[in-house]
Amino acid sequence: MMDEMITALSPAQHGDYGLRPDRSFAHAANWRSTPLGLSEILEAAGCFPLFLMKGEPSGTFHLSALLGLSEPCNLFCRDGGWGAAYIPLNLLRYPFILGENDDAAPLICADFASPSLVRDAPSALRLYDERGAPSPLLDDALRLLLFMRKDHQETIPFIERLLSCHLIRRKDIELTHQTGATSQITGLYGIDEEALADLDGASLQSLNLDQYLGLIFAMLQSERHLQRLLHLAIRRGDDLVSAHVSMP
Repeated sequence: MMDEMITALSPAQHGDYGLRPDRSFAHAANWRSTPLGLSEILEAAGCFPLFLMKGEPSGTFHLSALLGLSEPCNLFCRDGGWGAAYIPLNLLRYPFILGENDDAAPLICADFASPSLVRDAPSALRLYDERGAPSPLLDDALRLLLFMRKDHQETIPFIERLLSCHLIRRKDIELTHQTGATSQITGLYGIDEEALADLDGASLQSLNLDQYLGLIFAMLQSERHLQRLLHLAIRRGDDLVSAHVSMP
């Protein structure tokens, strides 16, 4: 994982910088997972196993897509481009990062460790125009970052509802290697299918009215993509023969 060099953008310092988009998303090659917002669940569930993970040090749950079976490895990063129909927003926003001024106004920053940010390159997409105003690229980046902040905030009541309905359960991934040895991916949590089946009609109706029930079922169904990750890992040369979800 490359070191970050995060700097607030300004036309005075960065007026001659531009961006060369990297559709292989090489910056995420070592990401085994990536956070998701609430709006991403349905599309992401069609491509990746979705789980909840706990952030550190807060221990707060957040939504994530699992992208690999070993650390560090993203099985969807390929030389020819991204290997899935859906691209998580956390990959699309890079190298831009949302910060705040002293007055809490949004501030767009960038990771200058990214090789996509280049100076005095005519072929690159400019960050600022000749007058020092943000370019359409930078305007779009800020809109995306603000949407992502709102989207992640909207996951909070969804996760709180899962907790109040006792629908979150620890889920480990059990891996079997060609040697017969086994290993685990831990720190994952998912929907407790038995607890979901035990909910009364009023609780299910309430979840449905809040448009959460479809998201819950999408998360459950997404776990079938673990076999896709296994296939990609074997094709890459990993010494795996099986992978399955267990519930300790």
